[in-house]
Amino acid sequence: MNLSDLKNIKIEDLKNIDVNDIKIFFKKRLDISIIILLIIVILFVIIGLRGNEKKNLQKTESEVTEMKEKLEAVEDYKIAQANYDRFISVFPKSINNDQLSDKISELAAQNNVLILTFSPQNTKISDIIEFSTVSISITSEKYENIIAFTDSIEQSPYALRIEKWLGKSKIEEFKGTQNNGSKDLILAEIEIGSIVLKNE
Repeated sequence: MNLSDLKNIKIEDLKNIDVNDIKIFFKKRLDISIIILLIIVILFVIIGLRGNEKKNLQKTESEVTEMKEKLEAVEDYKIAQANYDRFISVFPKSINNDQLSDKISELAAQNNVLILTFSPQNTKISDIIEFSTVSISITSEKYENIIAFTDSIEQSPYALRIEKWLGKSKIEEFKGTQNNGSKDLILAEIEIGSIVLKNE
């Protein structure tokens, strides 16, 4: 049997092949045996290299995906930081409770309003803010003064706002003065909220 005979082999013939004949053939044709052995070795090397290339490609793709996710996370962080910085830059200044009474008294004096009582109420603390409220009783001869006072609180550069407001009119009698008579006073109960940012 020689190489030209191999193309004429049928499947039925393969069933009748004697293993000893194959051994004898390969012993006689050592050159063909070496070529076949080399082809088998090369095939295994190619399969192994392709498997390693596939693993390396998958590893590289995984690393690229991970880097993309990290870059996206960094971009998201930069956007969030920029938004936070912008928010902090426009947020009104915080004022602590010790300064609050002084600031409210100053605004009352500027608007001809008399503070009758000043009492701290609730304080709520979270991870981000501290929210405090104070309740004040005020009076003035003019309703416009009360409105100007509340407006000056909300328009101040501090993080203050009017939470509740209740007003009423009261007639005050004055005796023992040259102008014996009465005055119509405006009374108001106001609750003021103050916000302090923890990380400001």
